[in-house]
Amino acid sequence: MNQETMACQACNHQRLPGEFGPLNECTKCGAPLGNRKQATPKSDEVDFEKLAVIRQRTKYLNNHPNNENVPSVSLHTVANQRIALVGSIALITGVFAPLLHVPITGPITMFAKSEIDAAAILLAACLAIFFTAKRTYKFHFYAGLLIMADIIFSMIHTIIKVREAKANVSTILAGNPFKEITESAIGNVSLQWGWAVLIIGAALLIAADIYREKDD
Repeated sequence: MNQETMACQACNHQRLPGEFGPLNECTKCGAPLGNRKQATPKSDEVDFEKLAVIRQRTKYLNNHPNNENVPSVSLHTVANQRIALVGSIALITGVFAPLLHVPITGPITMFAKSEIDAAAILLAACLAIFFTAKRTYKFHFYAGLLIMADIIFSMIHTIIKVREAKANVSTILAGNPFKEITESAIGNVSLQWGWAVLIIGAALLIAADIYREKDD
């Protein structure tokens, strides 16, 4: 029995015709073939990204038996997927997270601040998850840039408006019996953690396309 048809001593997997990978390694777990002493691989010896590439190429070949042009798959696909998914989830979370704390009124989210921006970010996050499943990341880059620019602009605009309100409240409410209460309320308005979550989410979408790892 040659190594191409030999069953793996570690997981009992037998190489199928057309599977990619070194002939002396199991295409399922990465264990060496024909060596019982080294049959069980240590966890730090298994290249899971490499195995993912092998499985993807094998699946493509099985689905396209007459197509010899098997697409090349970079070994950083798994890492890119994780980055993109975390970024998408962060954006969805950030839309519902508090952006401003306003006394009496309570926390203000992106939906309360701008329903259009909130809907656009949610749509972009959902599309990012879709393209992540397709393993294409150009959308992530441009969507992340647009969202990042919008978030930063909106945050700066909010900070300016809050500072202006705090600076002008005494003049505007001169003679108003509720002046002190209003001043106290405006003085306690503060930015919340939702901004950071949105910025991180947008940055991760950009990183999902930019990230590159050298193939061995």
